[in-house]
Amino acid sequence: MGIGSSYANYAPPTNGLIVEGNVGIRTTGTIQTFQVNPSGTSAFVVTSTGNVGVGFTSPDRLVQIA
Repeated sequence: MGIGSSYANYAPPTNGLIVEGNVGIRTTGTIQTFQVNPSGTSAFVVTSTGNVGVGFTSPDRLVQIA
């Protein structure tokens, strides 16, 4: 399944998904490219520049851990 107008003509991998925009798990207000929010805090995010944060909503380096 492709979600987003840019991916309408693309076929995702078998049992896969292509998404245009931000993706959040257990959050309704995703502010980063990929965000996992199991306890109400930003436990894990990946920004559009590829920075990864654990415990940070906007990591400013490649890997940032609280």
